[in-house]
Amino acid sequence: MNTSHENIYYIDPWFIAREYEARKNRPIPSRVTRSSQTNGDASIGLAKVSVGNQESLVFEHSPETAFWEISSELNDIEDIQIDPDAELPSLFWVSGTFSLTGRSHKHNSKLTDEVWVYSISQDDKFIRLLAEDSFFRFNLHSLTKHPHTLGSNFRPKVRALLKGFRTVGDDRFLLATPLVILEEN
Repeated sequence: MNTSHENIYYIDPWFIAREYEARKNRPIPSRVTRSSQTNGDASIGLAKVSVGNQESLVFEHSPETAFWEISSELNDIEDIQIDPDAELPSLFWVSGTFSLTGRSHKHNSKLTDEVWVYSISQDDKFIRLLAEDSFFRFNLHSLTKHPHTLGSNFRPKVRALLKGFRTVGDDRFLLATPLVILEEN
């Protein structure tokens, strides 16, 4: 497996931090940073002051470095083939084609809405992804902003670690949240 940071398309830093701690029996080295902000407004006879504090967790290791340190253990998680009739495991790996798929909604022949969803497919079977745009690397989240010009031409082969969900109803489909998406060589 190529352990370059360059082949990681997506990484959930919170999942990696939890897994690192569980598998290494120690947390990723990190520090908490605090900042405060004071804003004030004044008008005749009235004064308003607001004070805000913000805390952030800063990892000393990048999530990518932490991922590669535990990747051999994560590779023990089950690999599956996409089967629309089967229930997804809670946590699994899947290989396939990463893409952006769209669905248009029309009312009285007028386009009212267009929804673009990330997915991973094998042949004509796919898993829709609930992705957090800020976890994408290389600005890949921009595909949804320009789906007609960029999205249809970007279909890399990937291997992804996903958290599966159940859907119900007549329009049942496979749904998962990505935790790590790697470019396959």
